[in-house]
Amino acid sequence: MKSVDKKKIQNLYRKQISEKREKEKNFIETLLIIIVVGVLISIGAFIGDR
Repeated sequence: MKSVDKKKIQNLYRKQISEKREKEKNFIETLLIIIVVGVLISIGAFIGDR
């Protein structure tokens, strides 16, 4: 009985950690996209001013 509970808890814990990692990955990817878009816009504005 106890071993079954332990396995359940371990699986839940693993699931939470993997979900957390996914969220962090998505957050970093979103930040990178925003930075790239910002750089492109600033370059476009710089070229447009000339």
